[in-house]
Amino acid sequence: MLKLSQNPYDDLDKLIKNYINAFYGDAAPAIQQYFNELSAALDKFNTKNSSWNYRTIDAEYLTKNNLLAWDKLIENAEKSVKDEYAFRVRMLRLGLDCTIVSKLGDNDGSRLARIRKTMQEIQKKRPVNINWKSFENWSRNIADRGKELPLPPAFSNIKNAIVIPVPERGPTVKAHKGANLGRTFVEQRKGKSAFRIGFYDRVSKKHILSKTFDAGAINNKNFDFYLINAKPVKLTPSTICYGGSWYMNYNIGASAVQRDNAESLNQKFYIFVSLKEENNTIYSDRICIVPEQECPQELLKVRLPGEVALPPEMQVKGMLDFTVAKNNKNAVADTDANLRRAIPEIWDGKAIFRVGIYDTKAKKYNSVRLLKASEIPIDGKFHWVKFNASPIKVTASSSLFGGRWAMLFFLGAKADVNTDYTIYMSLKREENRLLCDRVVLIPAKTDK
Repeated sequence: MLKLSQNPYDDLDKLIKNYINAFYGDAAPAIQQYFNELSAALDKFNTKNSSWNYRTIDAEYLTKNNLLAWDKLIENAEKSVKDEYAFRVRMLRLGLDCTIVSKLGDNDGSRLARIRKTMQEIQKKRPVNINWKSFENWSRNIADRGKELPLPPAFSNIKNAIVIPVPERGPTVKAHKGANLGRTFVEQRKGKSAFRIGFYDRVSKKHILSKTFDAGAINNKNFDFYLINAKPVKLTPSTICYGGSWYMNYNIGASAVQRDNAESLNQKFYIFVSLKEENNTIYSDRICIVPEQECPQELLKVRLPGEVALPPEMQVKGMLDFTVAKNNKNAVADTDANLRRAIPEIWDGKAIFRVGIYDTKAKKYNSVRLLKASEIPIDGKFHWVKFNASPIKVTASSSLFGGRWAMLFFLGAKADVNTDYTIYMSLKREENRLLCDRVVLIPAKTDK
């Protein structure tokens, strides 16, 4: 800026290059790349007439991929120099570190420790006064926050999924243990009325579509992703996703169109909102935007109230899932069970509990398993128990039973008679009974 004030016609790019070379020494090439990429992202942001916000941490080009790529770039730059040049790179890295711990929840301690060390170094080498009290308060708040959680396994192969977290602050943003980054939007369900989530365009003033969730339709134990639009939709920069009284508010259009993909206006998307409900209070900790062409069919399946996702290792091709039927006369309500229902059998754990496979046509037992109480802890949770040590075949007339046959699953209705399976039972033990909420068959060729 000094050079340009002396000569407004000077070559700006040349001035920048000369400065970076002089100030960073051998680290200059990496720093120049960082400068170029950050400048290009900002220029792209400005040419799209994006809304400017004084909270620069919310700038849409500060994506996880960008931040981590720049972090690696600056780390390598610091390793390439020493002494004063290395100190100057550390000063540059200070802002990037602060953004990463604030935006990505990278609060394992090592990055915070590096920030503190760099600030102490600056205080020794430069005539500055640092407000350590404010810094320590900020550090504690960061350390107490949750981490960025991985997406569920079903999302793992989607390359261009756009995840929008809840903003760092806001009148409806609350701390919540177990949530992504430890924070959520909070909404209240009015009695047993339906809760609505929808899309709205702020420019055209039009509602695009909405979906309602009846009481009991949202998981009350953990956060789950729920598909909002049954058909893919196009987005504009002014499209938002709202919930309830609009306390839940995600700028999905701005993120999809401006942040990650310049061609997003020509695509359609599926929108998944992460929700949990407790005592008529609805929490949302993030939203995931998935391009139509990348969305797996399993994600488009309509989730039933209380449906519990299978462990990742069971989500394999050819897997068969047998759940307790809604009209099963032996079923009882259980909030921990899949679909919130399970079949109970009397068992005090003192004797062995017999489960087996019976061929109703041949009138014979094909396999029997004797359960010991030590295999299933009494902890209020369902546990997966392997029925057979080695894969077995299932006939068209095979049924899996337990105890006095109240537990009964007709395996032959779905199983392939030419396939060997490993069978798993989902069981929960209480003081005087054993409950089963589902049985899963895994083909031997994919069994892990």
